[in-house]
Amino acid sequence: MFRTILLPVDFEINTEMAVKKALELSDPGETVLHLHHVQKSKFSLNSLLSSIWSDTSVLKSFVTDELHYKLIQWKGLIESNYPNIKVIACVDHSTHVQKSIVQKAKEVKADLI
Repeated sequence: MFRTILLPVDFEINTEMAVKKALELSDPGETVLHLHHVQKSKFSLNSLLSSIWSDTSVLKSFVTDELHYKLIQWKGLIESNYPNIKVIACVDHSTHVQKSIVQKAKEVKADLI
């Protein structure tokens, strides 16, 4: 059983299966489940946005908010059905999805990815 689980999510059908498996592997005492979505771009989001729009924070915030909202829906569903699980939702922007996931795993000291 695992107490700190990092679950990369992409909102595809596999996300539902991965969430179910993470719940099965969670510690019955208490588990922290990190739902982590990485918004990938081929180049820096800031450099792209700054070439289009002078205030990049507004658009980046909109994209992040939309994805974060989806994660918050998952959080509510999981926590209402599994009171021993605390869910933390996170959206990162990166040109390297795998590096972002590994970095987050180290940051949260994940027992399982």
